[in-house]
Amino acid sequence: MILSNCVINLSPDKSAVYREAYRVLKPGGRLSISDVVASGELPGSARNDLDLVASCVSGAAGFGQVEAALTEAGFKGIEIRPKDEHTEVLDEWVSGSDARDYVLSAVVQVVKPAE
Repeated sequence: MILSNCVINLSPDKSAVYREAYRVLKPGGRLSISDVVASGELPGSARNDLDLVASCVSGAAGFGQVEAALTEAGFKGIEIRPKDEHTEVLDEWVSGSDARDYVLSAVVQVVKPAE
């Protein structure tokens, strides 16, 4: 099992991260991550805001992008769901920002198929 807590969104090549996770897992292995996922298009101002970069917000990929990268890597049983407390988490990280309008904290769980 691979566990990750909010770091994949910091990678400029998220697909490579998912491919590597797939490579190292044994058949039937699981990947479970908590990460920031975009719920809509991030405005350019957010992508270039260094506070939001440092707060793990501006590098977020959208739900469709995450699902496509996981599928391309070979994972099955893809589940991407918002955490119940996602607004509180974002308010804590980036208080005074409108980040919750375009990102949320989510749990991503997948499995490498048994061969």
